[in-house]
Parts: sequence; C-alpha cells; structure tokens
Amino acid sequence: MAIFEWEDSLSVGIGEIDSQHKELIIKLDELAQCILHKTGKDKIATMLRFMDDYAEMHFATEESYMGKYDYPGLEHQKKEHEKFKNTTSRLIKNLESEKDLEHFASQVQRFLIDWLILHIRTTDLKFGEFLKEK
Repeated sequence: MAIFEWEDSLSVGIGEIDSQHKELIIKLDELAQCILHKTGKDKIATMLRFMDDYAEMHFATEESYMGKYDYPGLEHQKKEHEKFKNTTSRLIKNLESEKDLEHFASQVQRFLIDWLILHIRTTDLKFGEFLKEK
C-alpha cells in the first residue's frame, strides 16, 4: 500500500515536469517504505542518491523551461534547488556515521516530504500559472 501517491492537485500543467514529479513521488514513496520496513542503511543510501541525482536532472528541466519563458522567479527557484541539493548531499554524508537509523530516517522522510510536496504546491505551481498566462 502506497504512503505517497500522485494527486492531480500537484500538476503544473507541463507534461514533462508533471511526469518527473510523478517519478519523484514514486521514489519518495519507495523511500518511505524502506524507512517503514527498516530495510537498512544501504537501501536508504541508494534511495537518497537516486533522489539527489534525479533532482539534479529535474531541476535542470525546470530551470530550462523557466529560462525559455523568462520566468521572473527563476533566480529564487535556483536558490531553492541549490538548498535541496546541499541538504541531500549532507544527508548522504551523515548517513554513514549515523547511529540512530530510525531517527535519521524520520528526519530524511520529513525533509523530503516537506520539501518536495511544499515546493511543488507553491513554487512549481506558480510557474505553471505563469506559463498558462503566456
């Protein structure tokens, strides 16, 4: 049973970006399942690295669209993306020495949920509205 699932309310109206967001939600759910079922550091590290790599590609896609359409929020978006990348890199590094895996996993899950869902619902949806007006 999925913990996180795609909702149409998360759609920004750009097929490529929505498809990538759907993939991120699937991976967020997989990470949540790993944490719930206590599958260990290796699986959590693998999922975090995937999220980090996939986010890099996804952020490049978003920023490309924003640049193409002269989106005024592009610099803010880049800063948000940079914060995400810095945090995921720090989490990956900290995982190696983490003693309380359950607490750490909870922090990771909360960060990813808060960031991804909130970011999509606010920053990304604003861009979707901007494009609809164009």
